[in-house]
Amino acid sequence: QIVIYETGMKLRPSSLPALAQCGGWESKPFDTTFTQMGTLRHEALEDLIKNKDRTKFDELPETEADGVQWAADYININTSDTHPMEWEQNGTIEAGDVTIKGRYDLVNGNKLFDLKNQLESKGKSYIPQMAAYALMIMMRDDLETFEAHLLYAAPKVVKTHKFTRAQAEKILSDVVDN
Repeated sequence: QIVIYETGMKLRPSSLPALAQCGGWESKPFDTTFTQMGTLRHEALEDLIKNKDRTKFDELPETEADGVQWAADYININTSDTHPMEWEQNGTIEAGDVTIKGRYDLVNGNKLFDLKNQLESKGKSYIPQMAAYALMIMMRDDLETFEAHLLYAAPKVVKTHKFTRAQAEKILSDVVDN
């Protein structure tokens, strides 16, 4: 179980990597060029796979499109038709007075696919964010294990993390304690 010491805490999974490094970290506004390009990459990826529509993909700069195509190919190879493709769905974890709400990129059965652009900078890890998404799905679907695939588009690198429910709970508990 997640052990909570603070009260009324509301967190986003995307803030967990920074909070794991520094408990006093605060979010900045989201309207930056960096976040706008991230949104465009995600929309192009979803349309490419889900709708077989290349319109948004064709609008990406060539350097961005190459990485998104690579991610789409990886997803197509590693997903199953026996499970739905859940794109951009909201999930919630409530533990004591802490609420973690977020939107994951793609879930297919017991696998998550999360598009990033660059590898983590020194000391930063997306593991807490992936643990939150994993726990959301494990709680919802009563699963004991879950696999997260981090797709780094620019360097074309995949990092896969397997979580048990207990591991995901421990990771989140440690971040909240921080």
